[in-house]
Amino acid sequence: MPSFTSGIKSLLYSLDSGKTWNDYTDGVVMLKNGWVHFRAIDNAGNMSTKGVLVNKIDKTGPAVTFTGLPAGYTDTVTVTATAKDGTSGIKSMVYSLDSGKTWQDYTGAVTFKQNGWHHVRATDNAGNVTTKGILVNKIDKTDPFLQLNTSGNKVSAIAADKESGLAAFEYSLNGEDYIATANHKAISLKYGDSVTFRATDKAGNITEKRYDYNAIDYNALKNYDLFNSGSTASNLTGNELDSDIKKGWLA
Repeated sequence: MPSFTSGIKSLLYSLDSGKTWNDYTDGVVMLKNGWVHFRAIDNAGNMSTKGVLVNKIDKTGPAVTFTGLPAGYTDTVTVTATAKDGTSGIKSMVYSLDSGKTWQDYTGAVTFKQNGWHHVRATDNAGNVTTKGILVNKIDKTDPFLQLNTSGNKVSAIAADKESGLAAFEYSLNGEDYIATANHKAISLKYGDSVTFRATDKAGNITEKRYDYNAIDYNALKNYDLFNSGSTASNLTGNELDSDIKKGWLA
């Protein structure tokens, strides 16, 4: 015996759980996750309804964050980028150090040795792309400026740093502990003294300069009592005075 069917009369679909129905013609475009229901009615009036859950739509780009940017100045900066996507997941991650002209695979933290922009581009498995940049501007690799000025037995110094700024300005007399000083503050020296000035900036760069005082003030020795015997140095030549002082005979 042959088998007979009545055939399909209509095919409908609904995107609101059956509240409203539309004629089905050629595929349904889903713009967000959710249920789509289909209803088929044959020529005998029989009806069949079936639904399918669409849950693989991701229209949100990954979230990109940075860590490691210092609050203060330093000579290098290591920045770590993290990309997260809670829907489709991260497919790829690249970074650029030339404002997006070229890109390299991101495999881990990037160390900067000079200031500039650092861009990261993350792509999720749905094709959404997020590009985010961070400005590194706390790198200072330049030593502080330091200048010595001398006048007679007095020496002073000037220190400055135009990038991170000075953290410390000090001097050490004859290798002793460093003492804080200030610009143009004069230090009096005796014959044979040495003084070292040290300027340190906020990034840790250091400039040091040393001054050795070996000059002799012969005029100051004209009335010096050589051996507490009433004799003075006024009858000695410059070379003789210099020799006696170096031997420790004169203070």
